[in-house]
Amino acid sequence: MRLRSSFTAAAAIGFAVAAASPAIAEPTDPDPADADAIRACLAGKVTRKAQETCIPLIVNRCFKEVGNEWDITIRDCNRRGQEAWDRILNDAYQGLRDRLDARRFAALRDSQRAWIKAKEKRCNRFWEEFQGTMAHPMIAHCDHRETAQRSLFLLNYRK
Repeated sequence: MRLRSSFTAAAAIGFAVAAASPAIAEPTDPDPADADAIRACLAGKVTRKAQETCIPLIVNRCFKEVGNEWDITIRDCNRRGQEAWDRILNDAYQGLRDRLDARRFAALRDSQRAWIKAKEKRCNRFWEEFQGTMAHPMIAHCDHRETAQRSLFLLNYRK
């Protein structure tokens, strides 16, 4: 009985310490600074081809931080990159909303909605084709690449 109460007390203290400790960020966790790193990479690059060299920046950085390229790492690092590009995409979209007249923005909004549907169809096809663990990193890579490409499209929209 005494051993059980000692174990219970130790477990309670362990849980309390763990709950009070800040979460340790993993290299694959999204980082708000990632979008700024991409923006810095894009600075001064005027051609689309030059801008595209920034697409793998966060994913490659993540791979280096993790130290492997296993399926789960590929998936999580691509999700981290996709989230950074999604922030850039949303900022570009908001900037266009403020800059374009109502008619032109409505056309862009419709185009954006169509792109979202097309991206989902294009990327989710990997699940339909493979239906296994291999599909997850492929879907994440597709989401990352498509979001980055659309971000560049919006950043360069009618410059």
